[in-house]
Amino acid sequence: MADPLWINASAGSPAYSAAELRQAMALALTYGGRAMGARGGVRPGGTQLQVSLAGSTITVKAGVACVDPGLTTPQGPYWVALPADETPGPLTAADATNPRKDIVILRVYDNDEDSSGLRLARSEYLAGVAGSSPAEPAVPAGAIRLATIDVPASPGAPAVTDRRPFVVGSGGILPVRDQAERDALPAYGGLHVWRMDLRRVEVHDSAGWRTVAAQTQVYSTVGAPPTGGGTWSKPFGARSVYVRCQGGGGAGGGAATNAGGSASVGAGGGGGAYAEDLIDASTLPASVTVTVGAGGAGAAGAAGGDGGTSRFGTYVTADGGGGGTVRATSAVAFGAEGGAGGQVGTGVVFSGSAGEAAWADGALGCSGSGGGSHLGGGGRGSRSISQPTSAAGAPGGRYGGGGAGAITAGAGAAAAGGAGAQGVVLVTTYF
Repeated sequence: MADPLWINASAGSPAYSAAELRQAMALALTYGGRAMGARGGVRPGGTQLQVSLAGSTITVKAGVACVDPGLTTPQGPYWVALPADETPGPLTAADATNPRKDIVILRVYDNDEDSSGLRLARSEYLAGVAGSSPAEPAVPAGAIRLATIDVPASPGAPAVTDRRPFVVGSGGILPVRDQAERDALPAYGGLHVWRMDLRRVEVHDSAGWRTVAAQTQVYSTVGAPPTGGGTWSKPFGARSVYVRCQGGGGAGGGAATNAGGSASVGAGGGGGAYAEDLIDASTLPASVTVTVGAGGAGAAGAAGGDGGTSRFGTYVTADGGGGGTVRATSAVAFGAEGGAGGQVGTGVVFSGSAGEAAWADGALGCSGSGGGSHLGGGGRGSRSISQPTSAAGAPGGRYGGGGAGAITAGAGAAAAGGAGAQGVVLVTTYF
């Protein structure tokens, strides 16, 4: 039988002991693994109970926290407030030979529970033992660690590492620094944490941890992260996957070596196809191979290379654009056909634009611009106004744009068509 909070006393009953009040107030805090306890930690926000070091002076900022000694089953957690900054002691002088690890703690003393003769809470500094591989002092019962101070051998400069655990109200989102701190929690279904290292919310669903948010992975050979493909692994708790594939752009046609009064021009490469689809994650295997379509390569005096196909397994695919053609040197009027835009794919497919045709009449002419893609523009073509003119084709724009054709008008050397832009695969997982 217990006295519930809050009931008026009648004839002296109920009467609440300090232990009973602590036990009842544990309901308001994050579970810490004990039925009558709570997670020990500092309230998040600001500089509460943060430790700093200036010279040999250690300072602990004012703030509030919970400490759960757990010396006995019914002890209950303590709510602690330091109303002003404290200096728990000067830093012990460094050893001349070996480094040392010290700690700063927040500690509760309660004579009724620990026979310490004290009834108070305070910050304390505990110096470690110098050694070639020093260890931190053990955190005593009735305390939480606030910081570690690494003290190198003299005359090195000591460094403070913030080690404050955090506590929030029951059902709140608990900040944790990394996976190790998260995995050390007494997890239960519905526990939410904020991963400070990954900047995301995770929830435990009684079977394991899963991310509460969308998570996008970019597969590309440019930009960040710099991966040209690889393997997508299905995260735990994934519900659906939104995949976007952009095929590579085709290269522009090159231009041949010319004599005076003639020209050679290349047509633009086609833009790569684009495809997307939203996939039920339960239909996907544990891993899927991802391929990023390369941009077509340009070459002097030759047709442009085709762009490559971007793939998320066989679930979503997008073909590359075709390479632009080239017409060899000629003094009469002619044209060169642009590369076809990518059109084939799996999922919801958007065609790339065809490359622009090129033309020449004697020593005058224009190379073809590259075709645009869903995610990138084509390279701009060139024209001959004065002779001789020799210009390589401009590359396609990121991602999947076709390269422009090259031009050589009048006496000049061969020039290469512009490279097509590579494709990209974006995989967004929803939980």
